[in-house]
Amino acid sequence: MHPKYWLLGMALSSTFGFAAPAKKADLAWSAKMQQLSATLSNIMPDLVSGKTPDAKALARLKEGATAINRLAHQIDKNAKGKSMAPPPDADPSLAMLSGLFEREAKTALHALQSGSVEYGKASLRMVTNYCVSCHTRTNQGPQFGAVSDKQTKGLTKMERAQLHAATRQFDAALEEFESVISDNDIAKKRQLEWGRAVRHAFTIAIRVKQDPDRALKIVQRVEALPTTPGLFRDFVASWKQSVEDWKKEGKKSFSSEEDIYQEANRLGKAAEAMQKFPMDHSADVLYLRLSLTAHELLTRYPDGKHVSDTLYLLGNAYDLLDDHLISPLPEMYYETCIRRTPHSPASQKCYQRYESNVYFGYTGSAGTSIPDDLAERLKELKEIAATKKG
Repeated sequence: MHPKYWLLGMALSSTFGFAAPAKKADLAWSAKMQQLSATLSNIMPDLVSGKTPDAKALARLKEGATAINRLAHQIDKNAKGKSMAPPPDADPSLAMLSGLFEREAKTALHALQSGSVEYGKASLRMVTNYCVSCHTRTNQGPQFGAVSDKQTKGLTKMERAQLHAATRQFDAALEEFESVISDNDIAKKRQLEWGRAVRHAFTIAIRVKQDPDRALKIVQRVEALPTTPGLFRDFVASWKQSVEDWKKEGKKSFSSEEDIYQEANRLGKAAEAMQKFPMDHSADVLYLRLSLTAHELLTRYPDGKHVSDTLYLLGNAYDLLDDHLISPLPEMYYETCIRRTPHSPASQKCYQRYESNVYFGYTGSAGTSIPDDLAERLKELKEIAATKKG
């Protein structure tokens, strides 16, 4: 979405191309988002500082965590439709992210109040990550007031970019991410951070801006580096080819759930064919396009016949796009798929991926050790997914 202030109105899906009158529920949701944006902006300098907080900084963090905890509870209720109609861009992802957001906000507040300051700060940084994940699903949603220079003073390029993305300042976020991408020192010395910047930049260009020309400029920034980071060197040609193919396809519009699902399925097959191994990021562009298409289907057809299969496609996409070693989002797509259509082929596929992720996450040099509560959930989900006998 081109950055404009979103005043007293909600944009409908870009497929329809017109604005709807504001609803009371929409305005209430927007107000909560504005409060959250202001709170995150105020505490971000303290949040990313490597210094031990003094009394004033600790007070600011506690005050911010209290406000976020209150807002998180309200946001989770709204996202699940418990207190009012959910926002217009709601799909199962919103309910998942809002639940994770509330859980992490509670953890942060408890840690700060009990004296575990660094753990509390880490949890608040995770809250920011969930904000970025939610706000970059599609191009729908409000624009917030700009973050001030005072609020970004002392932050690194990457920290400024994440703050801008968390508060929906997408043009500013993209500029900062591209600055990180073009920084040869970061590319050489902090390859993982550089790779995250590329992924975030692609996310904004593809899912928010929906602009292949902007995505191509990101690739060109990568190509302009004296030396591409070794961890990502083999992916660049595939990124470029995927963007160029997207540009040739032109803008598409879909008139039915079936059309959207077939496009998502096509992109999923193309992405799987491009990957040579599970964490091969060659297919990032395709998976981002797949996730955008899938979110459109879930938003427009939340009770459609292809929802479970679409949740499976999203789980596959987020297995690569999300940092699933610290975030349970892919597993939550699979679990939602299983519970939505029990004893179906879709639920069985989702269970296989869910189980695989759990065993991967809890297997190390000492073997596999799955917590008892998670083992019980695996057993429950396996029964729900299994083909009915007789």
